[in-house]
Order: sequence, then C-alpha cells, then structure tokens
Amino acid sequence: MSLPSHERRPYSILVRRLEERFGSARQQNRWLSRFEMRTRNSGETVAALGDDLRQMVQKAYCNLDSLAQEVLALNQLYKSIPIEMKCRECKTVADAVDIIERYEALLGESSQKKTSVRSVSYENCSENKLDMEWQNNGDQNVRLISQQPNNDRTIQMLLSRMDKLENQIRNTNNRSNFRFGHNNYQNGSNTQNQRTCFICDSPDHFYRQCSMSNDHEFRENKSPNSQNFRNFRPNTTMETVQGDNLPFIQ
Repeated sequence: MSLPSHERRPYSILVRRLEERFGSARQQNRWLSRFEMRTRNSGETVAALGDDLRQMVQKAYCNLDSLAQEVLALNQLYKSIPIEMKCRECKTVADAVDIIERYEALLGESSQKKTSVRSVSYENCSENKLDMEWQNNGDQNVRLISQQPNNDRTIQMLLSRMDKLENQIRNTNNRSNFRFGHNNYQNGSNTQNQRTCFICDSPDHFYRQCSMSNDHEFRENKSPNSQNFRNFRPNTTMETVQGDNLPFIQ
C-alpha cells in the first residue's frame, strides 16, 4: 500500500505514517502478539490475509531483514489454510497466495466446504447411524455364520481333549490306589509295623535264620542308621560262679 503524494512531502507526516505502517521498537511486543494470533476470518481472501501478515511481521520483527520477515509471514499464512493447499517450494507470500487462489478456484473455499459437509452430516445423522448399525450387524452376522463350522470344530476338539485329560487323571489315581492296596495286602499290616531281618532286611525270615549271619564283613559294613536298625540286646544267661552265690552274666 503506497502513500498519497500530499503525505510524502511533509517530513513529519511521512515519519508518522511510516511509524504507523512499520511500527517502532516500543510497540514490538504488541505487534508480535497480534501477529501470532492472526488467523483467516470468514469471507476474507487469501491476498488480504497475506498483505496483513506482511505488515504485521514488519512491525513485530523490525530488527530482522526482509528475507526473514518473509519466511515468518509465510509460516503464519500456512497455519490458516488446509494441508492440501500448502506448497513447500514457495519462498514468498505472493507465490503462496497465487497457488492458494488457484486451489480455491478449483476446489472451493475451505470454509464453505466445511459448512456444507457439516450441514449434510447433521441432516442425515439419524439415517446414516441406522444404516451403519444395520450394516455392522449384518456384517457381524455374516461373519459369525461363516465362522460357525470352525467354531464347532474347535469346541469339539477342546471337549475331546478335556475328556482325555480326565481319563488320564482317573487312571493315574486308580493305579496309585491299586498299588497301595496291593502292597498292604502283601505286607499283611502297615509298613511301620513290618518286621524284617536285621541283616538283609528280608521280611521272609529273621536274624537267626539269615544265611548272612556268619558274614562278619557284612555286619561290620552295615550302617547303624539303617531302616531296620534297632537297639539289639544280646541274650544273657545267668550262671553261678563256683564258691560264690553271685550270678555271672555272659
């Protein structure tokens, strides 16, 4: 935007107009906040938004060069347009505005597109919801029907496997009970009260009838902590010593 000829001649008016246009360091923070919050208004053209951003960035970043100001204005412009209209090859605001205007001429403005989509979805919301529910239910029913044979086969396999496991557990319990009863029957009584040979641990005979009773090496090597170890007391005989009436223990 250029100044009229009658404002260019007086120096004071020219300085005031330039300060209003480009700003000063004292008002830099105020213009910076305005620049960051600037978005596209409804019905506003992209060209007007680009020009306004270029003026604001010159006031907010007056210490930077023109190239840096152009990049900042371009980034702020991209925040107000859809993603499909962004062009990374653009280096100036003017190039970006030209491309965005071409997109909008072909596709329409983004604000009008959003409102039309919202109105259509709002009007047909209940019908679309019913259609979607019916379609989802139908798809689920078809899926369940198609998977029914597989589910039946899986259930049958699981049931047969459970029956096999139960039979194995039942057979194991029966075998253990049979062995326990058979051992008790052979022993004739509890294992704790069973009497065996002191030498060879055989329940068929006792110490006197054992064939190993004369084996001194076996008796010496037999551990005193054996299962059948008992406090064995040898037989004592009472004999009378000649000349005395006192008994003698052998």
